[in-house]
Amino acid sequence: MRYLIVDDNPADRKLLAAAAHGYMQTKGYKEFVEAENGFEALKLLDKHNDIGFMFLDVNMPVMDGKRLLRVLRGNETYYQMPIVMITGDHSGKEDSHLDAVSKAYARQSARVVKTGFTEFLFKPIHMELLKEKVDCLCTNLRNLRV
Repeated sequence: MRYLIVDDNPADRKLLAAAAHGYMQTKGYKEFVEAENGFEALKLLDKHNDIGFMFLDVNMPVMDGKRLLRVLRGNETYYQMPIVMITGDHSGKEDSHLDAVSKAYARQSARVVKTGFTEFLFKPIHMELLKEKVDCLCTNLRNLRV
């Protein structure tokens, strides 16, 4: 099984792949593919029928993450695919970094549920949070299949 990383910034795709790949392999996602926008992601989903997980940047040219998400959530094949929103959008820089990130996560949670993303992570990616969210999503996915 594969996972898909969708981000318009090649450096961010490379960093996420480096951080996530070893851990994703332990969850059964042996390979990954990359796209630089939502339109490319749709082409890859058509080409590879074994993509079962996605990390998706929100702000991209051509087709952004929110538009791609609407397309996927309207498609029976991808309706329940775990999709982790990746965003650099967190305010509160006047607070300490940890406080700002905590507050931003709390604000973002409600937005994530409304938009259809399964989970979210802020850039830069913190490995422990990535593991926690991937674990939770993989457990939920297994429970849906039982």
